[in-house]
Amino acid sequence: MRIKALKIFSKIKICLSKLAQRLRSFKSALYLFLYRDWLLTKLTYIGRYKRFGQWLSKYFELLAGILGIVLAIAFSALMLHYFGIDAISNDAMANLFIGAGAMSGSVLAIIFSLSLFALQNSADLYSSRFFEVYTHGIKERLIYVGIVFITVAFFAFAILWSGNDQASLRVLKIGSICAILVVMMLLFILVAVQFKRVREKINPLHTLAFLEKQATSFLKDTNVEIMRFTEFASLMSKEKNEDLVRLSISNEILLRKWADLNRQVENILEISMKLSARHELGAVDSGMMAVGNILIKFMGLKKNYSVALPSALAPLALEHDTQNFTGSIMDRLNKAGDDFMKNQLTQNAVKILHVYKAISNAAKDTKFLNTSCQNPVFSQVIGYLCMYVDSAIRHGDVEVVYQSIFILDELGQSIAKEMETTPYHQIEQKLVNIAAYGIQAQKSFIINQCNDSLLNILTRVVQHEMRDLEIKGILEKIQSIIVGSHVAKLAGLLGDDFNIDYGVNITFGRLTNIIGLMFQIHQKKTNDEKINYEGNIIEAFEEIYRVLRSMTEQIKNCDNVIAQAVSILIFNWNRMIIDVLNKGNFSDSDALKNRMSWNIHLPGWFIHNALQARHSIYFEEIIETPAKTGLILLHQDIQDDLADKCIDAAFSIAKDFLEKSGKGYGYDEPRIMLCVCYLGVLAFKKNKLTLFNKIVGMIRTFEEMYRKKYPPPTPDQLPKGIKVEDIKGLPSNDQLHEEVIKWESDFVREKLNRLPIKQDSDDMILSMVNIGDIHRFIYEVWGTIFANSPIKDELVETQKKKLQES
Repeated sequence: MRIKALKIFSKIKICLSKLAQRLRSFKSALYLFLYRDWLLTKLTYIGRYKRFGQWLSKYFELLAGILGIVLAIAFSALMLHYFGIDAISNDAMANLFIGAGAMSGSVLAIIFSLSLFALQNSADLYSSRFFEVYTHGIKERLIYVGIVFITVAFFAFAILWSGNDQASLRVLKIGSICAILVVMMLLFILVAVQFKRVREKINPLHTLAFLEKQATSFLKDTNVEIMRFTEFASLMSKEKNEDLVRLSISNEILLRKWADLNRQVENILEISMKLSARHELGAVDSGMMAVGNILIKFMGLKKNYSVALPSALAPLALEHDTQNFTGSIMDRLNKAGDDFMKNQLTQNAVKILHVYKAISNAAKDTKFLNTSCQNPVFSQVIGYLCMYVDSAIRHGDVEVVYQSIFILDELGQSIAKEMETTPYHQIEQKLVNIAAYGIQAQKSFIINQCNDSLLNILTRVVQHEMRDLEIKGILEKIQSIIVGSHVAKLAGLLGDDFNIDYGVNITFGRLTNIIGLMFQIHQKKTNDEKINYEGNIIEAFEEIYRVLRSMTEQIKNCDNVIAQAVSILIFNWNRMIIDVLNKGNFSDSDALKNRMSWNIHLPGWFIHNALQARHSIYFEEIIETPAKTGLILLHQDIQDDLADKCIDAAFSIAKDFLEKSGKGYGYDEPRIMLCVCYLGVLAFKKNKLTLFNKIVGMIRTFEEMYRKKYPPPTPDQLPKGIKVEDIKGLPSNDQLHEEVIKWESDFVREKLNRLPIKQDSDDMILSMVNIGDIHRFIYEVWGTIFANSPIKDELVETQKKKLQES
């Protein structure tokens, strides 16, 4: 019983402990919830208070005026109720109006004098014509006339009261006293409004906004005038095409009014440059955007009613009917940006780039009545943008140059669908020029971004299924940038910059994704559409191959990141082709196989064109590409002809490396040849004896070349008493055999423990063969039988049969 009681007590104790723990947890959770709820409520009311404060600040003058009028009426009513209206004589009323009139006259003189004085202090920013329009607008005149009218009214009522002896004007007295107080309050409201407008006019931002509004209003009025004249001319003219009538009318009206609009833009730029000298950077940015907005409004006016004309400067080129006007404005923008860069005002110089971006987006939508293939407005904007970038390059303004890449990138992608030739190639070539500046200035991030932008444009071209001409141009420009960077790096201009190598890997990695995108687009099409699109894919593959092949001839080096990145690209490319061939949804499979056969030999051109070779992490990928491709083909038992080409390509690379590596270490060449041995092991396992015998012949040839290059030292070349086998680290005549044996000794351990991180041929062969396959290969090639081999009996039997047959 005692034991049962203890158990029950223990269980009760545990339950109470858990209950207490849950209560503490609930208490802390409730506290946390209440605290968070209080904090959220606090932040909500703080936000409401701030919004109320902003609203009150915005409408303070209006609220103060209304409150003042209400108080004035209340005060006059209280005064009349306390003193009585009969206590105020007519003379007192006259003196009251005289005093009010004198005060309003003084206010008129003092306030407007101070206003003019404040405006004249900032008059150096404005031209004389603009100063007159800006400072004496309709609102200022209304305020001036209102105060004058109040002053005259006060004196008129003073005369009325001084000449009136009747005491029966009780109602008039009450009304006059209330009117005096209310009008006095209105007078002070007008003064407050005047001061507010003076403060705004002194502010350069308000000045620029006024000019922009004036210009846009001018364009709006012009558009209305054009519509009216077009309607009238359409009725009076026999011309049936209303668009041509409007074009004629608009050009005639705009030709007369261009000077005024041009002068307004000139005023904005003039004020902006003066503000720039005072380092008013924010105001300068607003000025530049104002110019851009005016140009956008103007292009909107001519959006559907423009005409392209033959250029007087360049044959076969086109220009639009408002070329001179838009060109003069953008020329001023470029000059302003040039001044900004001279004075190291980078922020303002970058702002002009964004102005060009906005203008370009507006220019893209311009429609021409006589052509639909070209857009001279957009071409002109891109031309001036490129001129501005050239100016930034001359001044060495890195930030402007770098930001211009993103603008050109976005514009290039936006017109990739239409593919208008002139601006499209202008953008591409400008990116190449910027990359050349990046090489010269040793700015690797500029080089990488130019490549990335070109690849963005190429991706958009592929998405819109363009022909090989555009792909070829972009690839050639990427090639020139990569080769130029490589040459500069070898010359020591870029140094050993990791960013350059990283950018090269990213570039070819993205090119791999673009190739995959082509296959994805092909997969989504119907059967009839696939046949037409396959021609585009084959042509694109040919262009990519030509560019990569040309790159191997220009670099003439196999020990660099370019060779590594291209080799990885080729393998991924081949793997995608193999997948497509296996699915059987590519009708022209022979053309695809032909492209793949070219790709298999492409990495070997790096070492073939190289003057010398050395074993490095970069070179390994060159032979890995045909080796891995061949392993996939042999393992899947498909395309033996392509597997044969992989074997030829891998051996050719190993042989060229043996010839060009120079005498020295002696271990690199056999380890490179191991990739061919991997193919031999798998070929023998798959019973592809023709390919296996071919590989055996290659091994014999390699060993013979290796012995000629690394002959064993003669006894005369060694110290007395020293034998060749006593020297450690010296490669032997059968070094390839020893490397294969070393691979065999590590095979089981690596197969069980190795993680396939590198995804090279060493990793791939682990899952394709077993230790017995390696032993059979070693026996067939070198006649070696391992004592602990699991297939020792099989090999001994094979050996006996061969002896009996011989």
